[in-house]
Amino acid sequence: MIAGGTITMQNGVKTIYNLLSTQENKPIPDTYFEWDAKAHPGVELVDLR
Repeated sequence: MIAGGTITMQNGVKTIYNLLSTQENKPIPDTYFEWDAKAHPGVELVDLR
């Protein structure tokens, strides 16, 4: 186990989590971030990459 813990909500519900492994982010092409401004008139895109 890499990490684990317990989260207690205000209503008393407890959630237990365990992180068993990790995986690197897979590379994705820039086409994944394409934006069609004509499909969304009046909406401004801000690129935060």
